[in-house]
Amino acid sequence: QYSRTCTNCLATNTDPLFADTSNLAGDDNIWRSADDGLMLNCSSPAIHAGTATGVTVADIRGVTRSGTPDMGAYQASNPTVVTTTPASRCGTGTVDLSATADAGILNWYDASSGGNLVGTGESITTPGISSTTDFFAEANLNGCTSARTAVTATVITLPTITGTTPAS
Repeated sequence: QYSRTCTNCLATNTDPLFADTSNLAGDDNIWRSADDGLMLNCSSPAIHAGTATGVTVADIRGVTRSGTPDMGAYQASNPTVVTTTPASRCGTGTVDLSATADAGILNWYDASSGGNLVGTGESITTPGISSTTDFFAEANLNGCTSARTAVTATVITLPTITGTTPAS
């Protein structure tokens, strides 16, 4: 009698959950880039389902494989918020903030976890604020998300006049 124990194996005829099989080269129409449709979706059963025997050190894009590799040409990886640009204003009002990601789109929230979506894209105009407030940028690529990164909108308090001296 033959038996086999297999951990992290992808079952035969299981959908590998590619990011977008209708757009194989991605929106940029460039193969081997971060938006390729043959990238694995974050919930793919092919993630960490490969074997290290005979696998290349890096995937087709040059992303280093470590530990148990993903099955296929692409190693799944979460996008990263790369740069942030905080801003300030005097008194109550809106502030323009910006950030960039290495891949995907940016979603902006009013909390470090949970919270409300307040905008999308590389820049946002905050709602009106009266005190210094952190907003949080999160990169999203095919459902894979980065950690949220704080971007500060600083409100500089306007000076108040406490008394006047009449002109002579």
